Amino acid sequence: MNADTAGTKNMYRSARLKAAKNHKPLSSMDTACEYLFISRRLLWEIENGQSRPSGETVLNMSEVYQAPELISNYCATECPLGKRMRIQPIRKMPLERIVINAIYMLKKSEQMADALIATANGKTTPGMNGDEVTAFSEWVSELAQLSRELEVAVSEQKKGAK
Repeated sequence: MNADTAGTKNMYRSARLKAAKNHKPLSSMDTACEYLFISRRLLWEIENGQSRPSGETVLNMSEVYQAPELISNYCATECPLGKRMRIQPIRKMPLERIVINAIYMLKKSEQMADALIATANGKTTPGMNGDEVTAFSEWVSELAQLSRELEVAVSEQKKGAK
């Protein structure tokens, strides 16, 4: 991929240009790098896929660009710890879908609690095969992902209301 096409598909460049619609100074790399406390060259390299940003830079970008999805996407695709924890990229679900998933997760929470109590008591419930702790861990990860999706959806909704 050459530098011309890399920049157009880069999540950091896309986030900056999207933020520039509401905050014109961010349309200039010269101004954006001042907000981010990094050099123009580093910003160019990040936006053109020639350099990986540090976690601190991504955090700054997320705040300056008002793009919380950058954090999860960075953790999912670039950070070794995030990859190990199997953090998923933000899918930008509609708020209605997040609510439906949240209701489903809440209904599932009672089943999870019962399975964990049974495991703690040394018993297994019908239909359980002893993997309750793994299932619970996966459920918690799904819930955390849903929380990140909600944060992004609410942020997008606030931007649209301005």
